[in-house]
Amino acid sequence: MFNSGEIIALVSIAAAFILLFVPVAALTTRKVVKDVTEVLDRRRSGGEGVGVTDQVEALRRDLARLAEDVDGLRGEVRRLSEGTEFERQLRSSSEE
Repeated sequence: MFNSGEIIALVSIAAAFILLFVPVAALTTRKVVKDVTEVLDRRRSGGEGVGVTDQVEALRRDLARLAEDVDGLRGEVRRLSEGTEFERQLRSSSEE
C-alpha cells in the first residue's frame, strides 16, 4: 500500500499544514469574532456607531490630558535645570 518513505512524506505534509493553518485560522477567527461582538454591542446600545460629537468630546478630553502632561513636564524640566545650575554652582565654589 504505502511504503515508509511515502508515509513520512504524508505525515510531514500534514504536520506542515497543521502548523501553518491552525494559527492563521485561530487569528482570523479571533478577529472576526471581535469585530462581530463590537458591532452587536454598538447595535444593542442603540447606536450604529460613535457619533461625531462623541468623537469631538473624546478628542477634547485627550487634548486636555496632553496639556496637563505638558505642564507637568515643563515643571520637571524647570526643576532639573535648577538642580543642574545648583550643582554647577557647588562645583565652581568648591574649585575656588
